[in-house]
Amino acid sequence: MNARCCLPGVLLAVLFAAGCTSPPSLPFLHRHSAKVATIDNPARFIVLGKPTPPAVSCTGLQERMLPDGRLEVVVNLRNGEARPLDLLVTCVFKDDHGTELGGPAPGEKLALPEGATRVLKFAAASDQARDYTIRVSPAR
Repeated sequence: MNARCCLPGVLLAVLFAAGCTSPPSLPFLHRHSAKVATIDNPARFIVLGKPTPPAVSCTGLQERMLPDGRLEVVVNLRNGEARPLDLLVTCVFKDDHGTELGGPAPGEKLALPEGATRVLKFAAASDQARDYTIRVSPAR
């Protein structure tokens, strides 16, 4: 058997294996500019007051730099309770020294049905943001 007849099969196997090891891409993120933060990092995700952390959890954090240099954060929040939750979700952006940027961060009210997961997106107001904290509290 000559090497020429096996070449297409070998190429297909290599391409298939390379496709299986590639990270999935999301429609709103550029493959090389996004990074996923550790969701167990308490500096990035904080639940204040009630509901307690098991009731609402962060199932994913993604961040990327927008073309204008501003930081964008996408957070997935899941309701682990057997009842709907009304939440206020805030993203506090910080500079490279850890100083909060701007005044009080505006929050986004979120009605989270029981067992549901919702995705929220936040963008920094300036290009000085290098870090952030997502804060979740009961809506009032």
